[in-house]
Amino acid sequence: MLLFLSALLGVFGLEKASPVDTQQLRALQCPPCERIHCSSRRALKLQCKGGVTTGVCGCCPVCAKTEGETCGGTWDYLGKCDEGLVCVFQDSAAAKPDAERKGICKAVKYKKPSPAGFVKSPLSETKLTGDTFELYCDVVGNPTPEIQWWYSEINRADSFRQLWDGARKRRVSISTAYGINAVSVLGVSHLTLDDSGTYECRASNDPRRNDLHQNPATTWIRAQATITVLQSEWSVRQILIVVRGSF
Repeated sequence: MLLFLSALLGVFGLEKASPVDTQQLRALQCPPCERIHCSSRRALKLQCKGGVTTGVCGCCPVCAKTEGETCGGTWDYLGKCDEGLVCVFQDSAAAKPDAERKGICKAVKYKKPSPAGFVKSPLSETKLTGDTFELYCDVVGNPTPEIQWWYSEINRADSFRQLWDGARKRRVSISTAYGINAVSVLGVSHLTLDDSGTYECRASNDPRRNDLHQNPATTWIRAQATITVLQSEWSVRQILIVVRGSF
């Protein structure tokens, strides 16, 4: 009976986060919480600077550590950080076992989620056959949005199809970089008259964006540019030379 009471007293001491030997903490065995009689009013009497958490055994209420205070240690005997804070360990893992490391409570830098939005949209251009064009698309959002490129023939808005890097006999190139922003460049070289059309940059960070049951119009934002390809004078001359040479 005395041994059992001693064990309970030891647990109460740990719940109050009193200094204890690391070897004792490694051998910590907590009885069920219903056998540790914590006062229901104890949390009201703590007068904590921050919030309230639980002690080593996860039963009795103790003050959570606030920003700048020491935390961590074996079984978190040095304390647990308040909500919105994390225990940042300063000791290297090689110097001490992970369970014995001490840390400091620091605020979590949390960036609020935000929908995708265009910083730079592709611009319409008129080109000649044989030329090259590049379209730029710069998008922000949290998390970083995904970018896709789509194409439709002129006056065929219902014929959009996705473009891929290396398409059109490797005349299409798509370079995309993801960081704080998502930036993508679409290039098409050695233009032909068939390259005229509407090119569309689509962006989304909606988690449902690739769900086939969702309407893409509600999960993707879009920016369009019209590319008009005209027959170059040099090409016309070449055609005339070929035609005349055939007679």
